[in-house]
Parts: sequence; C-alpha cells; structure tokens
Amino acid sequence: MSAKEPSILRVLEDSVAVRWLMRGIYRRYAQGLGLCGEERVLEVGQGSGALSRFLAALLDQDCGELVCADVSRVWLDVARRKLRRFPHVEYKLGAVTELGLEDNYFDAVVVHCMLHDVDAELREELVRALAKTLKPGGKLFLREPMRTGHGLPVEEIRRLMSGAGLREASSEAGRMPHMGPTFAAVFVKPGASEF
Repeated sequence: MSAKEPSILRVLEDSVAVRWLMRGIYRRYAQGLGLCGEERVLEVGQGSGALSRFLAALLDQDCGELVCADVSRVWLDVARRKLRRFPHVEYKLGAVTELGLEDNYFDAVVVHCMLHDVDAELREELVRALAKTLKPGGKLFLREPMRTGHGLPVEEIRRLMSGAGLREASSEAGRMPHMGPTFAAVFVKPGASEF
C-alpha cells in the first residue's frame, strides 16, 4: 500500500464519522454553494465521497457533471461505490496536474478539507492547475481546517489563490466536528459573467 492509500481502519472510521456525525454538515455545505444543477463541477480529493453524494444529487443528470479526482485508488473506489446511482459522475485517478483536464471547462471546483494534505511544495502548482480548469467567471469553493499541525493558515490560502489569479469573493470562519476551526471561501476566476 502506498503512503497515499488509507488503511482499512481509516476507511471504516471515515464511514462511521460521516454517516453519524457529519452528514448534515456536508449536506448543508453542498446546498450552500448555490449550484443551479447544470454546472460542470470538479471535486478534488473527494475521499470517501461524503460531500460528493450531495453535490451529485444537486446536479441535473442530463446536463450537470461531477468529476471526482483523487490520488488514492482506495478512496476513489469507495466514492464510486457510494455514488453508483449517479450516472453523471466521472472518476479520475491521479494528480490534477497530470490528468490533462481541459482548460476553461469547469463552472466550479470544490476543494473540501484536503489542501492541507498536499505537500507544501506542490500546493502552488495544484492551485494554478485548478484555476486553469475553471471557466472565466467560474468559482473555486474551499473549506479548510486551520488547526496548527492539521490545517492551513488563512494567509497561505489567500496567497495561493491570488497567485493563481483567483479573487476572493467571500469568506467566513467556522468550526467543524473533528476538524476544529475552519476557513470557508469562494474564489472567482476573473472573466465572463459569474453564476
């Protein structure tokens, strides 16, 4: 098992935590994104698909699209099983920077509690790649823990996003069970009309 693959215990722990403790939190977060249903959405590092299931449910099966991209085969398989009833979900295994995703394609990118898990020296390249995949006017939705040792400082997040040419449209501090203090923000790629 590679260092990027979770243990069976970690997968079970996540399943229990999400099913019993976090379900409502993920549902409210997805509903709060303001998606109309026709968007093309990229979710990066979706893990078990806890948020993905609510994103997929919001998207129209005929014209909406969700792409889940993860470096972990185990997490991608777990998400695929959880989302099997959603035919408009596609799965990509590998680093976003190496997947050959189309520029200016997605209406929205969702980065939920995963950027802090990316090696510090790779974050800038990842965020730039995500910004390239967004259509002009597209939005990057981010929520990250801020705990020392398990999170990112807000200043680093803002530096990464502005360095990729994204402007902050809104942000707020909050808390999540198990994660502690969090920072949630919407960053927009300048250009055409914004949804």
